[in-house]
Amino acid sequence: MTVLLRGRTEVVKVVSPGSPEPGSATDLRRYVAGLRSAGVPLPGDLCIETGAAGPAVRHRWIPGPTLLELPGSRSREFRAAVDRIAGWVRALEPTDMRLDTNLANFVLPGDGQLVCIDVLPPLLASARRPEASPSEQLIGGLRYDTHVTLCALAGYAARHLLRTLGPGDLPVTDRRRLTGLCPGHPDPAALPATWFHSRLAIAGRALAGQLTHQQALEAFSATSVLALQAAPAVTQAAHAAAALALAGGLAGREDPG
Repeated sequence: MTVLLRGRTEVVKVVSPGSPEPGSATDLRRYVAGLRSAGVPLPGDLCIETGAAGPAVRHRWIPGPTLLELPGSRSREFRAAVDRIAGWVRALEPTDMRLDTNLANFVLPGDGQLVCIDVLPPLLASARRPEASPSEQLIGGLRYDTHVTLCALAGYAARHLLRTLGPGDLPVTDRRRLTGLCPGHPDPAALPATWFHSRLAIAGRALAGQLTHQQALEAFSATSVLALQAAPAVTQAAHAAAALALAGGLAGREDPG
């Protein structure tokens, strides 16, 4: 995605050239309407335009940190925001719409009302394409399978807390609530389920003090979807297998205490 800022007062977003899922302006309008119907708060002045490069989204710049920018001192707000995002994911499950839960897509302005600032590309389950490579399978699961989306959201949120809190700073009840966002997987052996559940288990163990934060963060780096996506197609399967072997050794079984 390309983002253009004009005087830091207005944002224009377009799908990056060559994107495999650009969507049409009609798709985008239907998607935005579906998100709003499910209660996902979007910029109030968001409008959709059609240009030579495809549909574009325009809205005023929303001041405030994204969830990835919240410091540890605001961890309570962060956890509440993650719970809200999980609620929107569940609300959208019966519909054709899905939500990109990247924590950088959500801003907390001064009034404390969480806002989703990214609706490109429109994630429509009916437009899902066949996925061949390991990276395509992971991205497809992350985007379209609600159980994978929730599991990955919990893992990414736990990683943020690992980076911003000290050891033992997250109460046991909050840790269990966070890891409990994962609803379980219909096929636990499928690559997206194994991949993201291993990451969540590692983060849970680190938050419980059973792994060092450094061990957990190194495992997250090894299982980076972006790193897998950047690997040549002929080596992706081997890359994924090595990453899962490392993650599986660290995931273990979290002590319920």
